[in-house]
Amino acid sequence: MQKSGIKKLVIILSFLLVSSCASVKRSSDPVWIDKFSSFALQPVPEELSGRSMMQKLTITSTKGNHELLIQTELLSKRINMVGFSVSGLVLFQLHWQAPSHVIVETKIDIEGVDAAVLLAYFQMSNWPVKEVAFGLKGMEARVSPKNDKVRHFFRDQELIFGLTKNSDITLLEHYRDKYRIEIETLETSMISTN
Repeated sequence: MQKSGIKKLVIILSFLLVSSCASVKRSSDPVWIDKFSSFALQPVPEELSGRSMMQKLTITSTKGNHELLIQTELLSKRINMVGFSVSGLVLFQLHWQAPSHVIVETKIDIEGVDAAVLLAYFQMSNWPVKEVAFGLKGMEARVSPKNDKVRHFFRDQELIFGLTKNSDITLLEHYRDKYRIEIETLETSMISTN
């Protein structure tokens, strides 16, 4: 067999391997953030509808470090999110249409990365805090009195995690579970909402 034939065979086998690893899962709404707290996903606020964002996530935890890219489309009644490895492989595809379940199709599983929880964190950092508070169960959201770009999330007066949003960088620091997610917005654009 020639080299080009071997390359084609390797590519086809790799594609079949990745395709066979795909799993489809319906997550319940609400999304469980941890074993004590959940977040009921909220409709897309009118001021955010029609936007598309490309973001780079750097996840640092005791289990290791991961980098991935997230493409998110916000439509009036629907959210689409695709996670990619930094080399461009599709890791997951997520679809949510208010008020139904989250549908996640996982292509490649990454330990410690739950696409539905990433969507909940996305909403918790970008939606107005009143809407975030409405969706929380077992946790309370508060805006820092010192800086309105900082949100704290408490359970029984214990600070569980914080979100700090600056121009293109959002930092989620989970104090209880000992991990952090740095979210860098690489691009934002308007899309058709039809």
